[in-house]
Amino acid sequence: MCFSFNLSAQNYSTVIMEDWENGAWVNSWRMTNSFDSNGNIIKLTNESWNTTTKVWDKDNITSHTLNTNATINYSITQSWDKDNNKWEDFQKTIYTYDASKKILTQKMQIILITDWMDFSMTTNTYNGSGQLTKSVDQQINFLTMQLANSFQQTITYNADGTVNQSVFQKWNETLNAWENSQRTTNTYDGTKKITSVLIEDFKNNVWINNMKGSNTYNIDGTVKEGLGQDWNVALNKWDDSSKEFYTYNTNATLKQLLIMEWSLTSNAWVNQSRMTYTYGATFVEPDMTISTQFKVFPNPFTDVISIRYNSLEGTNFQLYNANGQLVRAFEKGEPLSEINLSQLRNGIYLLKVNLAESRQVVKLVKQ
Repeated sequence: MCFSFNLSAQNYSTVIMEDWENGAWVNSWRMTNSFDSNGNIIKLTNESWNTTTKVWDKDNITSHTLNTNATINYSITQSWDKDNNKWEDFQKTIYTYDASKKILTQKMQIILITDWMDFSMTTNTYNGSGQLTKSVDQQINFLTMQLANSFQQTITYNADGTVNQSVFQKWNETLNAWENSQRTTNTYDGTKKITSVLIEDFKNNVWINNMKGSNTYNIDGTVKEGLGQDWNVALNKWDDSSKEFYTYNTNATLKQLLIMEWSLTSNAWVNQSRMTYTYGATFVEPDMTISTQFKVFPNPFTDVISIRYNSLEGTNFQLYNANGQLVRAFEKGEPLSEINLSQLRNGIYLLKVNLAESRQVVKLVKQ
């Protein structure tokens, strides 16, 4: 549960994720950045480890087309079609900016037969200091084929410019109004580093504890450890759930992130996963943050999907069937979640992922 360290902003060329299985580390996922001659990221390639053939399988690629000022004009995500042995367009994201190169709108489209169709739109609002204060997400209503309110995030700041609180609200079509859903509150030390984060859910008209995280730092200010805890409603107390350990290269770039989980069976911390980062030549990242630490597996799936991500805030998901009907909506805050979808019929589904820093759509196949 990483609350203060934005992994997507690290200048790495490759990151490999491994899972701890049967007392050994096993490859799971690999992401590689490609750059243009000016050092800007222009492509992100994701691959999954094939445990049978022991090679990396193609998963998806996202290609950026940049503006002259190095901001991203649009991105196209393609998924690998194993049956036809080719890349297929799946998602397109188009960005607009203000004069300070801050994102004003982020329109997401998905491919419908051969044409791009608007699927969602995110609109951002900033204060006089250039800080994001509101992000409103709209998504397609398949009955009207128009974009309609979905959720919004409102951010407030302390006097020193640090983020105080972030509130997520869902749109209630019946009441034609926004309803509280989840909020995140940060606390800091004297150097403006986040020391703890509290995530609460809004239920029965009151805010109730969901989870919290706390960080410790090295002398140079880099994150040393992160502790995640879940709220135990029955016992009215916090239970340890996850732990993160960070190691760095001599130049303070991230070398490895180790994630452990608390085992009730062994009453001890056990390995869960780790990510190892490698670096190429120095480069400049396009002037925006896109979360790349996101994975849904297995895909195709039978009953259960696992969702792994690193996000600074709570994350919510909507799952749509092939007819565009919303079949599941849920929110998660932990870095690894398992979702049981055994009750769904076999077929193609779209998982709308609403991270605090980006929006993504993932095509899932249930078989």
